[in-house]
Amino acid sequence: MRVKKYIVDSMPEALLLIRKDLGHDAVILDQKKIKVGGFMGLFSKNKLEVIAAIEPRTKKTIVPPKKEVNNAQVNNVVNTPKKVINTTDKQQSAKINLTNVGEAHNQSHHPNQNEIHNSSLSRESIDFKTTQSQDKMAEELKEIKNLFVKMMCKSDSSEFPENLKDIYKHLVSKDIDEEIANDLVCTLMEKLGSPKHVADAYLYEILENEVTKIIEQYSNPHKNIDSQQIFAFVGPTGVGKTTTIAKLAAYYVLEKKISVGFITADTYRIAAVDQLRTYANILNIPVEIVITHDDMKKAIENLQERDVILIDTAGRNYKKEMHVTELRSLLTIAKPNETFLVHSMTTKQKDMDEITDCFKDIGIDNFIFTKVDETSSYGTILNMLTKHKKSLAILTNGQNVPEDILFIDPRKIAKLIVGGTYE
Repeated sequence: MRVKKYIVDSMPEALLLIRKDLGHDAVILDQKKIKVGGFMGLFSKNKLEVIAAIEPRTKKTIVPPKKEVNNAQVNNVVNTPKKVINTTDKQQSAKINLTNVGEAHNQSHHPNQNEIHNSSLSRESIDFKTTQSQDKMAEELKEIKNLFVKMMCKSDSSEFPENLKDIYKHLVSKDIDEEIANDLVCTLMEKLGSPKHVADAYLYEILENEVTKIIEQYSNPHKNIDSQQIFAFVGPTGVGKTTTIAKLAAYYVLEKKISVGFITADTYRIAAVDQLRTYANILNIPVEIVITHDDMKKAIENLQERDVILIDTAGRNYKKEMHVTELRSLLTIAKPNETFLVHSMTTKQKDMDEITDCFKDIGIDNFIFTKVDETSSYGTILNMLTKHKKSLAILTNGQNVPEDILFIDPRKIAKLIVGGTYE
């Protein structure tokens, strides 16, 4: 193990030096405050002593097993009787001896296919174990970094840059999960070292860039419709599924000049069918009402000439398994190309997680977040995408049809999450 000691002014400075000297896999073994310099105990300066270490990487050499030379062949070569023979006999004898020696050499120096295969497997096994060990060490180092950032951001220590503390607190105030906030602050430290004298505006610009990268991973850009698409919308009651469907329908009909058909299975809510019919009459869109499996089959057949079919489902208490089973069986008949789970931004994070878990067996492809205009904290969007690994389709921010719909722009979503404005 290679161990090195650093005397620095602050931990971020130490991390920068450790990463430069020992690499990203280094581990901090100890840290303590010390005093250096001065005269007779006076005028000394406060410093930080950090001890770091890294395990040296060793390579194992694999030597293929050698096959022993056949004793009979060796004896046959070595113990050849000495006798007087003519030139022809000498040539024949030399040919025989050379042949025997060649056979013995080939058998002793060329492993068979099984030996080569076993040697390859051994190398692959060692490489796999090495990779596993490196991944585990990287994960442990990441946990140490996150724990350090979390402790320093919550402490009163002056050694940790105040602007990073402020960013961490700002992210948490926006309802961003603490682990995600830790990761973002660690990323800032890796990019900027010790950003004590970096302007806040630049720090937030870098922060927005990092959040933008995360949103890009989970964004589902609006695609052109080349063949018939069936989209199903599911979610609990009161999240705005029907209004969202109407906004999308208006966008397709008015902006994209695409033919649309409605299917509604929301026959449990009073006036739900009438609400969708009102939008359908305005946009001149056919509506099919389904209750049973046969109704769903006929509805799909009746709308087979439409470019896009939007399916509105009932908003019910999906904590009850029976309701989930009914919905799943109905969508099995419809066979949607994509299924969208609609969440309201006024819902608590914990409840969103539970709702998502309730719908996981249905096969959710994308999230839609509604009522964006009714909250001032948008960190939940980032939390849900990273935790459940689903794509973000659209946001809605009001009741107006079709105006209040926001298609995904990762940069603008990042600004919304970090700064609270969609610009």
